[in-house]
Amino acid sequence: MIEEEKEARRILADVVKESLPGTFTKLSIALLVWLFGTLVFLPAAYRIDPTRIPLICSLIVLIGFSFFLFGAVGGLRRLLDVTSSFLACQYGKSRQKPMFSFEQSKIGISCILYVVVTIIAYALYWPLLRALHPSLAGLVFIPVFLWMLWIIFRTINALTARGEQ
Repeated sequence: MIEEEKEARRILADVVKESLPGTFTKLSIALLVWLFGTLVFLPAAYRIDPTRIPLICSLIVLIGFSFFLFGAVGGLRRLLDVTSSFLACQYGKSRQKPMFSFEQSKIGISCILYVVVTIIAYALYWPLLRALHPSLAGLVFIPVFLWMLWIIFRTINALTARGEQ
């Protein structure tokens, strides 16, 4: 376990040095676009003309937000994967007799992190989609929800299959 922990720390440090600055910059810009769009431009657009201008404003903010958010996905994915490895090592270290192996812990923690990030991303997209059309947010939520269920069931399947071996 000590070797796995040292390796996880080394990989985490390398990925943080390599991916964090670019990912943080892109996520920060995406968040600023979202904040200005949802807190300044969309309310102003609704006051000016509640029928047409919010649609145009929402499309512009949605495109800008998506551009920076999708640009950060690669680095964010690497950061989530190494974070799950590190947290799995910490879980194994904190327990005298862990309930799950390192690989099982890593798979479970990775699933939790992906689902949480997906929920946060959808929550940020929700006001922009709702401004385009009220039912669009619901239509997008259905595949997002199905994807989250698929990830959870795939993780449960992987955990139970590894536990039997």
